[in-house]
Amino acid sequence: MFVFVCPIRHPASSNDYGSILTFLNNTIESLNAQQTDRPFKIIVVCNEVPPAPETFNNTEFVAVDFPPPDMNKGAQVPLDLVKDDKGCKISIGLLYAKRYSPDYVYVIDGDDWFNIDTIEHVYKSSASDLFYANSGYVVNLAEKTFLKKFGLCRYCGSVYIYSFAVLMKLSGLSHLEYRQGLNKETIYEAVDSFFLKQILGNHRHQLHTFRSKGLQVQELLVPAVAWILNTGENHSAQNPGKYGLPLSKSFLTQFGIRSIEASEKPIGLNKRVKALLESLQSYIGWRSTDKKQTMI
Repeated sequence: MFVFVCPIRHPASSNDYGSILTFLNNTIESLNAQQTDRPFKIIVVCNEVPPAPETFNNTEFVAVDFPPPDMNKGAQVPLDLVKDDKGCKISIGLLYAKRYSPDYVYVIDGDDWFNIDTIEHVYKSSASDLFYANSGYVVNLAEKTFLKKFGLCRYCGSVYIYSFAVLMKLSGLSHLEYRQGLNKETIYEAVDSFFLKQILGNHRHQLHTFRSKGLQVQELLVPAVAWILNTGENHSAQNPGKYGLPLSKSFLTQFGIRSIEASEKPIGLNKRVKALLESLQSYIGWRSTDKKQTMI
């Protein structure tokens, strides 16, 4: 069994909760397009369970009664509070997932997309404690463009697939059971602050942390993730570069997206070359990054 855990923002902390649900719908559409016969389940951890359209199939919503991180909205919420809220929600999702005894768990933000071949790729690879996405794409939905990037684990929160058993043991959650009404204080008692905020709630320390413990770390050899920018909610960079390519039908199909219309915008050779050079620059930047540092 393969489990996706997807935390979403508190409605009071979002600029537009309706848009968040639209992005979530696209994410679930992408996850449900996986080209595999292996069983998988999507667990969304939220403060309010949304009306469930048909595209939310194979999905279970787990509601938590956490207060909003603070009175700000979107990217104005302090990042440390975002990490705390996200880490606690993921912890609840992991505890809920115990009932399925999953082999692997993929933590995905509620606006990103997942390559439809990735589950099969994971199971056909040698077993690992942590898989990570090196290559993937950044997508600007406002401009309907995409650009290939390398070292995506430096930027995107949807880049890690964990051995469920290993993650539960490292987190301290293995001895805790899911129940309705679990509060943050109970999570704080089980999970130390660093692991909660920097491993579960963030994405910059995983490679060093897992390797320093002698655990197996393996790169995903498919461009696993499409990182969606310009949502109006994210703290990260707000555009994928100057020279994105049009969102083609073949690209959207690679991530199982049918609900977004492909771009018909023509693109000249000059812009294609510039997009290639920008991708190449990210490849060189990732190759030159010291992978042994504490934070990638």
